[in-house]
Amino acid sequence: MPHGKEALKLENIEAVLGILSNPESSKIFREPQAMMQGKKYVEFAKDITDKSIATANSLVSAGSLVFAHAVFDATLFDFCRVTALQSWRDWLDSVKQRKVSIEEIGAATKFQTLLNSVVEYVDH
Repeated sequence: MPHGKEALKLENIEAVLGILSNPESSKIFREPQAMMQGKKYVEFAKDITDKSIATANSLVSAGSLVFAHAVFDATLFDFCRVTALQSWRDWLDSVKQRKVSIEEIGAATKFQTLLNSVVEYVDH
């Protein structure tokens, strides 16, 4: 991170100097000449760099939180499914009113149909 921060700072200094040296773009500053003379542009570029790094850190943290939530959700879902399949009798009341197609009845045993009902209930 320190090497990247220093490289970004140098790029920002170059960009600020480019803006200040252009008569049109330098109008965004109140006193472009004062920024050049007092080397205030270095401090300005450092502030831009610090804010860019802080924003990047925030974005990485937010993305990590979303990813961690997805992993937690998937783990919890898998845990519920394994628990439901292991203790399927505990789920009978929850799935006893489920409608089953004729095709599904013909293609599976009663037990398999029950397990499928439990899995679908957990999925829902």
